[in-house]
Amino acid sequence: MLKKEKEGNEMKKKIFLILILIMITTLVSCKKETKKGCEHTFQEATCTQAKTCSKCGATEGEALGHTFQEATCTQAKTCTRCGAAEGEALGHTFQEATCQAPKTCSRCGATEGAALQHNYVLNAQGNYFCTICKKHIVDILGKNYFLNKFSEMDGYQYEKVNYCNFGGPRIPVLDNFARYKLLKEQAVFDEEKQVYLVPIIIEKAYALDKDKGDIEYVVQSAKPGNSGSKKVTLDELNSEYNIYVTISKPNYEKLANIDTIISIASVKTEESERVGNDITETFHTKTSYLFEEDIDIEEPTIKLAIGLDNYSYIKDGKFYINNNEHLELIAKYYYQLLHDGMTVEEFDEWAFIAHYRRVMRLIDPTSLDLSK
Repeated sequence: MLKKEKEGNEMKKKIFLILILIMITTLVSCKKETKKGCEHTFQEATCTQAKTCSKCGATEGEALGHTFQEATCTQAKTCTRCGAAEGEALGHTFQEATCQAPKTCSRCGATEGAALQHNYVLNAQGNYFCTICKKHIVDILGKNYFLNKFSEMDGYQYEKVNYCNFGGPRIPVLDNFARYKLLKEQAVFDEEKQVYLVPIIIEKAYALDKDKGDIEYVVQSAKPGNSGSKKVTLDELNSEYNIYVTISKPNYEKLANIDTIISIASVKTEESERVGNDITETFHTKTSYLFEEDIDIEEPTIKLAIGLDNYSYIKDGKFYINNNEHLELIAKYYYQLLHDGMTVEEFDEWAFIAHYRRVMRLIDPTSLDLSK
């Protein structure tokens, strides 16, 4: 009985082992069959992995490998496909800021900060240039910088810009210019010197006035016991001093029908004060006209020499240029319409604007705000 039972158990074990072997064989066989018959769903190859089936893991072909773009200032060497990086960014190579451009990378063009401000100075030729970039204002701003603005202001389309040969604009001025009334009925002829001594009244000295400037008149004297400087008004100057001009006989004859002239005289002018640099608000000047008292004449006397080779005149209340090259130069440079037949008031306004534009340029040659 026991023997039969034992034999039965042995048989069960054998059968169990056979079943296990059959199951293992079946599973292996099924697995092999499944892989062979897989309908692959491949994922595309990447830089580091070949084309791969997402179901069974089967592969096809090879990995693509990286396609690197060269490193830049701000980014390391980088694969254009997968974004993998290698090494480090190069960093900027900055060139120093100039008047025209801020600090700039020579490799990528990136900027930092702002461009420098031009530092304009006036050289001996009366031209503005920048001490930083060493360029003349004409080269920096262009020859038409003031042209359109002045054309708009004056209501006249100017055709060209007038610059000198030094590479930039000069600053012609009306310094020492005044309007003189000739009292020819009181003229005295000096036989020895062949000149006329003509009493005059100084009607107007041309400097910046109105709300933009003050004009003062100073008489300097070297007379013993009365030396020094004395400030006077224009009315006091004309009433307290005998003021004469000397005019050669040929020039006097040219003035036969002219009683009022506008010309340069032997008067010193100086701008003693300039307040503020905001042209539209706080800008203000003070100009002094300096006269020398004649020490050889007991009565208070001032003798002036007037340039009559380059003068304009007033006749019947109208202004006439009379080939005055200096005024024509100022007119061209400051784009101020100047023409025969202007009234005295129109010429005075013309002179004010010319003075204003000159001082404006001395303060800020780049400003476009040139309104009166």
